[in-house]
Amino acid sequence: MTFTGVAPGRTSLRALEWLARVGASPSLPLQLVMGCSERVARDHVRRLETAGLAQRTAMRRGDGALVMVTRAGALEAGHPARRALRSLSPTGWAHASACAWVSAWLHLRGREWISDREMLDDDFWRFDLRYQDHRGTVRRTHRPDLGVHTMSGPVAIEVELQPKAATRLRGICWIYAGPAVYAPKNVEAPDRSGRGCAERRAR
Repeated sequence: MTFTGVAPGRTSLRALEWLARVGASPSLPLQLVMGCSERVARDHVRRLETAGLAQRTAMRRGDGALVMVTRAGALEAGHPARRALRSLSPTGWAHASACAWVSAWLHLRGREWISDREMLDDDFWRFDLRYQDHRGTVRRTHRPDLGVHTMSGPVAIEVELQPKAATRLRGICWIYAGPAVYAPKNVEAPDRSGRGCAERRAR
């Protein structure tokens, strides 16, 4: 039994609400958020696509596709149309996927989390980043990739898939007034591990 051609129902719209927060997601995290089988999840995505509320963007062969909320989908979910990504280049696919996985993890555990799209409307998550590199002193605005509220207060989450220069990493770690969760992969860290700076800041 499939639902092709059927208007989006409660489960489809619940998935749309989550998708509107993250902007884009691979199929599997979205499926986990819906709590259904792969086949049923595909049918719900088709419903959203048919209604013009979501669209799929094929990634590299073997990587599947990203499901992206449209402007109409963002509005349907009760969010500003600007929450929809206008486009997503291949260089951003892996990072968008990783953030969607972390968001799904937080969502399924009932955590109160904040997406990078939502942070754009909240200056609480806006930081002035300074660090030194070959150009001299670099100054820029920085926002974490995600945030989560804990019993001890808000925690910033940095999702990193590529190495960062040690000075920039140190600058990011030290801008937070409270604890930060840093999720590195092969990071050039200032003191042997990407966690060190964030752990010291959390203590």
